[in-house]
Amino acid sequence: MNTIIAEQKQQARLQGQAQRKLLPADRRKQLAMELIAHAEALCIPPAKCIAGYWPIRDEIDPRPLLSSFEDKGYPLCLPMVIGCDLEFRPSNKASLLVSAGFGSYAPAEGHAIPDVILLPLSAFDSRGGRVGYGKGYYDRAVAELEKKRCPRLIGVAFSCQEVACVPQETHDKRLDGVLCETGYRDFSA
Repeated sequence: MNTIIAEQKQQARLQGQAQRKLLPADRRKQLAMELIAHAEALCIPPAKCIAGYWPIRDEIDPRPLLSSFEDKGYPLCLPMVIGCDLEFRPSNKASLLVSAGFGSYAPAEGHAIPDVILLPLSAFDSRGGRVGYGKGYYDRAVAELEKKRCPRLIGVAFSCQEVACVPQETHDKRLDGVLCETGYRDFSA
């Protein structure tokens, strides 16, 4: 990895995380609920499998949004950390969840191939650049999924996590869009 790019990514990561950390917990909860109002803008066809995530730290909580998708009949899945990789497992409101790594939860068993992945992130930019926590789990998972199908990648974040630029390397996967409390921004065009 290029040292300069690694430092730039770390700077973007810290900036995005610092901004979301400034939001009080009750405000973060309110903003997470506002995602639901923008769900239709994602234009996800019926029956497409949507991968969400269990929020950690002070990430925006996608669970109310996922619940609204489930109520509309969409199949859902959650990621489970297996070694250095992510595996997606079918999930619904009745699923028994177990520790999935890094403070998150997912169903204990099963296998799913998502059509749409709602990704957590530390920071994003206006070109679809995304920086996570620096471990590459989602980049590897998406690269593996692309052997079967190309999932649509939608970052989920607070609008305050936008930074001027997220440097990209060849293995980095650009977002097709980002969903924030202020609405959906499509980067796929």
